[in-house]
Amino acid sequence: MKLGLGSGLAVALAAAACGGDGTSDGAAVDAAVDSAPPPVCSGAVYEPCANDAACTSGMCRQFNMLSGKFLCTQACTGGCPAVNGAPTVCNSMGTYCKATQVAVCTPR
Repeated sequence: MKLGLGSGLAVALAAAACGGDGTSDGAAVDAAVDSAPPPVCSGAVYEPCANDAACTSGMCRQFNMLSGKFLCTQACTGGCPAVNGAPTVCNSMGTYCKATQVAVCTPR
């Protein structure tokens, strides 16, 4: 099979358009470098915890609806603060605020 000059030019242009040097343009790397890490956990409500002493409220509870995670919480007196902008309510016994999601922070 014989290819004409036009076919060879089309193949060369197609190869050039692909780049082909195996490197990325760095956009994904730049995005990862530019995004700041979340703040360090301070023991605030809905942050991860290992025990009561890790929470400013002194209340570390397990939340089964969040895959059994342990989170800081507080008593339900006076209402419950939002977590990551989402509203929260008291648990079924009315003793502590029930987390609907985990606060975004980096464990200490």
